[in-house]
Amino acid sequence: MTFQKGDKNPMKNPEIVKKVSDKLKGRLVWNKGLTKETNESVKRISISKLGEKNPMKRPDVRKKFSESNKGRTPWNAGTKGKTSSHNKGLKGIHLNPKNEFKKGLVPWNEGKKGLQVAWNKNKKGIDLSPNNKFKFKKGHVPWMKGKTFTDEAKERIKLARLKQVFPTKDTKIEILIQNELKNRSIKFSTHIPLIGQPDIFIEPNVCIFVDGCYWHGCKVCGFDNALKEEKDRKITEILMQKGMHVFRLWEHDVMRDAVGCIDEIMDGKK
Repeated sequence: MTFQKGDKNPMKNPEIVKKVSDKLKGRLVWNKGLTKETNESVKRISISKLGEKNPMKRPDVRKKFSESNKGRTPWNAGTKGKTSSHNKGLKGIHLNPKNEFKKGLVPWNEGKKGLQVAWNKNKKGIDLSPNNKFKFKKGHVPWMKGKTFTDEAKERIKLARLKQVFPTKDTKIEILIQNELKNRSIKFSTHIPLIGQPDIFIEPNVCIFVDGCYWHGCKVCGFDNALKEEKDRKITEILMQKGMHVFRLWEHDVMRDAVGCIDEIMDGKK
């Protein structure tokens, strides 16, 4: 017999339900044909299910309970104001861990300020974790110092880097251009392994870069990024030398009129 994973109630297991059902076949139900008018047990069960689930909220039950306790001496009679043995000597402390400490309690580390020494004091620049014993140590020689890669190895590394997509998610402006191309039933690919990793590529030779104004230094929007601007220019030149049609769209243009941007690309493509 096996229990279904995640089911705490065994009666949710089909095998058990079937076994119980087969075993009870032919048996008569104890309350078959009985009603609360004819049977006392059925009447009690019916009454207990009326109103509140908690019996102590029913007036008749509370009255019975009160009458049964009349004349009894409470277990804590005569202990008012006394401290019980289990918390003797712990005055000022809330025994419930969820409660805050009472006013007047002395902290365990009072007066010890400055006595505790940090574990990594005077160990600046050293990573002592087991897996990184050599990292950041002074005098450590990198594993590839003095080594050079062959041209074939460099090409493999370059190709592997081109296949890595950064960032992993398309930006909002890229999605706007992609949606417009889909509306026109124009097939395209994204982030193909070409130099610069064009945001959108339309076969056979159309590369579209959707540049954010801040990151790529848009002069119209008042941003300046000389390094990125020079890098973008070199990528454009290399792609054009390979026979590609390169289109660079600014973020502010796409946000204003994505349809117009695609129209310009289609006109320039012709």
